[in-house]
Amino acid sequence: MEKLSPLNQLSHLKQLVSQGQPVYGVFDRVDQINYLDYHSYKLSDKAVSQWRKKLRANQFCFVQIVQPSYRVCVAVATLNWVTSSFCYLYDEENDTLEVIEGLQPFTHNCQFNQSTYQDSIAFRSKKLTVNMEFLADGLQLTIESKLLKLNAHLQRPYAPLSVCTPTGKKGWTYTQKEPMTEVTGELTLKNSEKIELTIDLAGATATLDWSVGYMRRITNWYWTCISGYLADGRHLGLNLATGVNESGASENACWLDGERYHLPAVMFRRVKDTGTGKDTEKEMWKVTNQPLNWSKVKIDLTFTPVNCYKKNDRLVVVDSVFEQWIGYYSGVIDLGDTDLGDSGVVHINKLMGLAEDHYAKW
Repeated sequence: MEKLSPLNQLSHLKQLVSQGQPVYGVFDRVDQINYLDYHSYKLSDKAVSQWRKKLRANQFCFVQIVQPSYRVCVAVATLNWVTSSFCYLYDEENDTLEVIEGLQPFTHNCQFNQSTYQDSIAFRSKKLTVNMEFLADGLQLTIESKLLKLNAHLQRPYAPLSVCTPTGKKGWTYTQKEPMTEVTGELTLKNSEKIELTIDLAGATATLDWSVGYMRRITNWYWTCISGYLADGRHLGLNLATGVNESGASENACWLDGERYHLPAVMFRRVKDTGTGKDTEKEMWKVTNQPLNWSKVKIDLTFTPVNCYKKNDRLVVVDSVFEQWIGYYSGVIDLGDTDLGDSGVVHINKLMGLAEDHYAKW
């Protein structure tokens, strides 16, 4: 973790792609991800048409809203030939997970964006409708389904994590992650008896995860996501990942009461559980970094899963094997900054978060 001085402040970009090429690095903010302006002989020896650029580009957006004991997670993703969406509701008190999914050919009845500040993402199917309206101050999210209805405004009080790196031989990946702690709106739950329960979302926390680019044909990543409050009352946002953005930079960071700290690369390890029966799937995870002489940061986390959303899209030209586990993180993140004193050592004790394992061929 490096504490930035005024001489090495991160850049604020108006556009990611300049003169046909993406700008690589870690940024304070990027206003527009103009991926269709990308020109590269690596995509083709000839000029690539706009429709082919759209087809080859990968884009996905994930949002979670946490209002104990409920957690709503929703995503829209284009896998080139198909567009997929899911929404699930997790009830921590009863350890129940309910899911609704949708699938469309290509981008039929869908819309994808080039900015998280003035654009929109939309998905519409018979079972599920999702609309994300991105604004300068946040995100307006609406979900309509038989499972639930949600109308919420997510305000962005913190600086995001914005990273772009080369990806394989043919492309690049941009990702933006940010925690949101100022949420307003309502969540309406529905059951089989058509009885509705409306929950006020005031005081909820949320997380935005948006990625776009020309990713590897075969991609496998691991991901940690936390948005919650520590025992000392501070809000912690945490994003750790491996498998996508690794060429010269990482998408690892944490936010402590809104202050963003960049973190080094980490390693994920799923430890086989020795139990019997269906609980053998609930492997413990270890998320750690390797201390090196250029970094004083120490990350040592254990993840204990309790429930999982799984989705397999095995189609003719694309495959997606997706596991998103819900569970408890425990351990320590030592930011290695003596100026922070004891506050720079983050102790995590059974804080609920997500752990993801995703294989994609697209």
